[in-house]
Amino acid sequence: MNPGLPKMPSEANSLVSHFFAYARNHPDHSAFISGEISFTYGAAAERTAAITQGLSKRGISPGDRVALSAENQIDLALSYFAIHAIGAVAVMIDAKTPDNEKLMLVADCQARLLVAAKNDGEFDTPIATFDELTSEAARDLPEIRATPDSLSDLLYTTGTTGRPKGVLLSHANILSGARHINAVIQPGPDDTELVPIPLSHSFGLGRLRCMALTGNTLIIEPNLNNAAAILMRLLALRATGLALVPAGFEIMRRLTRDRIGEAAKTLRYIEIGSAPIHPDTKQWLMDLLPDTHIYHHYGMTEATRSVFTEYHRDKDKPGSVGLPSPGIKVKILDDDGRSAPLGTPGEIVVSGGMVMQGYWDQPELTKNSMGSEGFHSGDIGYLDSDGYLYLAGRKSDIINIGGYKVDPDGVESHLNQCPGITESMCVGVPDPDGITGEAVLAYIVSEKEISSKMIINSLRGKLEEYKIPKSFQSIDKIPKSSSGKIKRQVLSGGTKI
Repeated sequence: MNPGLPKMPSEANSLVSHFFAYARNHPDHSAFISGEISFTYGAAAERTAAITQGLSKRGISPGDRVALSAENQIDLALSYFAIHAIGAVAVMIDAKTPDNEKLMLVADCQARLLVAAKNDGEFDTPIATFDELTSEAARDLPEIRATPDSLSDLLYTTGTTGRPKGVLLSHANILSGARHINAVIQPGPDDTELVPIPLSHSFGLGRLRCMALTGNTLIIEPNLNNAAAILMRLLALRATGLALVPAGFEIMRRLTRDRIGEAAKTLRYIEIGSAPIHPDTKQWLMDLLPDTHIYHHYGMTEATRSVFTEYHRDKDKPGSVGLPSPGIKVKILDDDGRSAPLGTPGEIVVSGGMVMQGYWDQPELTKNSMGSEGFHSGDIGYLDSDGYLYLAGRKSDIINIGGYKVDPDGVESHLNQCPGITESMCVGVPDPDGITGEAVLAYIVSEKEISSKMIINSLRGKLEEYKIPKSFQSIDKIPKSSSGKIKRQVLSGGTKI
């Protein structure tokens, strides 16, 4: 390897230090595969060092924010490590983000530089392409400047209203998060993992971080758009790991039927996240992959993957999102900030070394979210006597019907089982009768004409009367964020049913 690679601190106390340490000790081990391109750890470290040098020549210093926006590719992963090596803060932005929003995010974080695959946008911030940053081989690079307490990442969450929230993570946070995840999934250096989800999002980025700690091989494919091709890649490379969102499996199930069962002998683990999975698809995976560890995480950008369920192990806990990861504490607090009894819903509060430092330039929001008990998630849930966590909606989504709290997710699950309804979304609106304060309004996507009377008759006996929507609107599509989460606050209009 190039003797000019960054010098390491005596102890690998950051993920980027672990990455370079593994490259020094195992330079010929496979690190990345993308299409026809492959990198060993030695080659990946040398290219990362070249990118670090390119950043330094452009005046990037510790603490500077560097925006990084590109489709999945090896240089995207290596640029993430290079930003950390120089001590700067990586600001991951989805390549599919419209230019006006991207411009707003780059300005909001006051980025010194935008790193991208090509220079095709109009930004006030300077742009450097991967090719420009790697135009010269690395030489005489400084020591890695990442320290445990310094910031590593600024990740914008997919908020539905108002100013986006920039989550601030330290090197200690992301190292702790990777350790927590690896303690559950237990990947090893001999694993080859297919990651067709965006590295610019928390889920995909988490798989990259775990790889830096483990030393396994990562197959970085373009963002999910062809489930059949993903399956073919999984089988051709005999991948032992797969990270995918539920929608990916839904598409795979429809297009390729049961062919994922062909991977049963080689696929050691799956991680699923970002959204709930349909019970039929969950059972489909369990039936076809009886010996594969199928993990589904619950978490958020602010506190990484805090809770995991394993489908086979937890088959008798079908409604649960699982158990807290080792070293992570999950509490349920009532409205007065006291621990709620087992089985009683309250706000989910998470604590551990992976919890964020706060929100970028939003001290009041940080103060309201970070308490002595940990990070206040805004999610409502409860714990059973075995320590399993169950979700019951969002605090901000809960509909108050005359004092009765209604979780829209629960109503939607029943609506989606009504004949003719393919998808639904419920929100709280002022009660038209002026009695209960709020009432449930349901937005419906249907494959055929359907009346409100038919829907109500279908729901009666399955839901309490106060939970049954009082009004319905027919729409073409449910609005969702890029990570697949329903955006309840943005929808209006539709055709009355």
